Amino acid sequence: MLDALTNDSDTVAPIAPEGVPQVLANIARDLQGQVMRYRWFGVWWWPIKVLLLGAGYGPILPMLRHYMDPEAVATLPRPLNPGQMLAEGLAHYQYAARLARHQDWVETPDGDMMRIYDAEIET
Repeated sequence: MLDALTNDSDTVAPIAPEGVPQVLANIARDLQGQVMRYRWFGVWWWPIKVLLLGAGYGPILPMLRHYMDPEAVATLPRPLNPGQMLAEGLAHYQYAARLARHQDWVETPDGDMMRIYDAEIET
């Protein structure tokens, strides 16, 4: 089921460029209330983190620093565009939200399982 949400870019429409700022604002607001929900984005957390930092959310989300998991980032398809990354991350988020738990093992776009752990958030 997760494959249908995250692996085929044709199944998840990208967010239009003009919608990206509002989506980032919504994500930042959600993380302020429940920071552990970062895991719900799966491996898409890492590029979403970069987008949040680039959009200036570092001061209101002090747990956002510049640590990246190179192994997780390597699983992401290229090229990465903001609208597609957000759409894929939100699809994964919605799937994880239905499970209503903070899993630390997530499925990569290739179907492998990987542990997601952002030490800057969890320490």
